[in-house]
Amino acid sequence: MEKAPSWRKAILPLGIVLFLEVGLLLRLYTAPVMVIEGPTELLYEPDPIYVSGNVLATLQTGERGKLLWIRYSKDAKFYKIYLRGGRFGYVMDGSNFRLVPPNTGKD
Repeated sequence: MEKAPSWRKAILPLGIVLFLEVGLLLRLYTAPVMVIEGPTELLYEPDPIYVSGNVLATLQTGERGKLLWIRYSKDAKFYKIYLRGGRFGYVMDGSNFRLVPPNTGKD
């Protein structure tokens, strides 16, 4: 039985990575937009107990991010968002924000 050429072994992982990247880009394109309406803490991890030591940044009014997914915990709900500049983080439910459907042009 012949071994597959080495270039075939490299194509499968590249194909998988390309497939996942296309999926992420499509998700970002169709994701709802989170519009910040007041000072809101961007968290590193979705942890309702240690919020003060978990803050990456404080988002200001008018900043926007794409909603990637919602994480439910026992005590709270968190929204994972993608901000311009490549930052990811979590925003706790009850913060100063609103969700806008994608590509509506409505603010």
